[in-house]
Amino acid sequence: MTKQWIGQAPSQCQLCESKLTTSFVDGRVQNGPWSSTMTWAIVCEECHLSHGVGFGTGKAQKFVLDDSGDWNLTIGGTVDIDGDSPWQYFGNQLIREVFGQLDAGLITQEEAWDKVTACVIQIHTNRGLTNNLVHQALEESIQRTLKKDVSK
Repeated sequence: MTKQWIGQAPSQCQLCESKLTTSFVDGRVQNGPWSSTMTWAIVCEECHLSHGVGFGTGKAQKFVLDDSGDWNLTIGGTVDIDGDSPWQYFGNQLIREVFGQLDAGLITQEEAWDKVTACVIQIHTNRGLTNNLVHQALEESIQRTLKKDVSK
């Protein structure tokens, strides 16, 4: 049985005030202009990537709106994520959503790449890599990718 958000669904991110139309994260946030300590908030995925502390018990849960109007728990808590780690699952899901928005003409290609890059950085930061190591890993990945023929 799918776990669902109970009560009135939030309408906007408590950090950036963007409208929450397809998904939101209920979780711990840190290092924002609102507080120097950690607190809980309802946030958009972008703010979670910037200020969240990961997913799971005591961290955060992600809810996604389905076709029937219910907000279903998709990550955090006890959700079946097909053997992926929570960050792999979240990253894959976010990338699919971003490119769906791009295909629908809702965001530009530059905005799509910025969102994907932010996701990659957050995943590696949460795995314990420093900014310098994340930057180095991204540079190396870009160079490897450019050497391959990825247009096929």
